[in-house]
Amino acid sequence: LNGAVQDLMAWAPRLVSGRFLAELVDPADLVRFEAWSSELFGHPEGAAPIEVRFMRGDGDAVWLRVHPRVVGEQGAIAQVIVQLSDISQRKQAEAALDESEHRFRTLVD
Repeated sequence: LNGAVQDLMAWAPRLVSGRFLAELVDPADLVRFEAWSSELFGHPEGAAPIEVRFMRGDGDAVWLRVHPRVVGEQGAIAQVIVQLSDISQRKQAEAALDESEHRFRTLVD
């Protein structure tokens, strides 16, 4: 993990070293993440990015967009490199907008 991810996730490198990424996914998103992972490893060309919540070392959840890049030769996957983007603020804004729209519809209806 690079320094930025360590800061974002609040995990000490020794606590996440050797762990699978799925072990850090919020349980509410785990089934969807595992389906995405199966698709990723089932297709050497990779899979589309996914947006899921990950559990930080302090117990809070953070929304991340996972951008995978499959590395390998002749259809065999040697490794998967992921880029993580923090989308927490966007998800909070979307939730606030949804709530505002719901309140508006309730008033109008």
